[in-house]
Amino acid sequence: HEHTSITNTEHGSMVAALVGNASSSTIEEHDDAASVAYASIVREILAGTIIAFYTTPSSTTATTSTTQRISQLSNKVLDIQMLCHLASLIYTHGGSCLSTPVWMEWRRYTHHCHEPMTLHIVGQGTTNTHAAPQEFDPICYLIGAAYELCETALLSFQKRFSASNLEYPQAQQLLRHMTPLFRLVASLVTNSQTARWTLECLISPAVIHTALRASVAVAAHSSTGSHDSSHEDVEYVEIILHSLGRLA
Repeated sequence: HEHTSITNTEHGSMVAALVGNASSSTIEEHDDAASVAYASIVREILAGTIIAFYTTPSSTTATTSTTQRISQLSNKVLDIQMLCHLASLIYTHGGSCLSTPVWMEWRRYTHHCHEPMTLHIVGQGTTNTHAAPQEFDPICYLIGAAYELCETALLSFQKRFSASNLEYPQAQQLLRHMTPLFRLVASLVTNSQTARWTLECLISPAVIHTALRASVAVAAHSSTGSHDSSHEDVEYVEIILHSLGRLA
């Protein structure tokens, strides 16, 4: 993972610098030409990064158990979190000029693809032999990976715990797996139509209900000042609440 970490840092620095420049624009409108230009540049960097992480869906098939799927995806949580965070920065500053084509592409992608897409970590000295198909915008593969991460975590929880038994450890893990999807799609919502598409295709009422219950459990635990609380807990809750605010 050393090679991957270096690559992530390099891309993260470039994206942060470019998005930071876009944020400093004296023009407040998100669709300002300068902001869109910067966002378009970093979007290309992000697309290249997603392609580098891409793998074919052979590692996760219809016969793969939920336990196996969550184990495979858990190894990629940090990478999916990182990519979704960068993507959310780009699309938030890019506004509808960048997000509208993504929704059009996502609808085409879901019409043609019926298997989940996952992200492959290319180790040092190895080559990624599973190049991402170029017929779809790479962001579609990232949305697919974040969606699968969220749905698989929810399925795993439902099989192992009762609906009334949502305690801090389980709630924190649920939010850890759910927040990448919430953060990414919230950045793509620019109007009531895209909000409706999100609720119809990506974030179901069951997911929202579970995310809110998990947020309450994590917030309640954090408020006690317990030693096992994580600094990430507040961030997870804020992401869920901010995302739902965008969808409202």
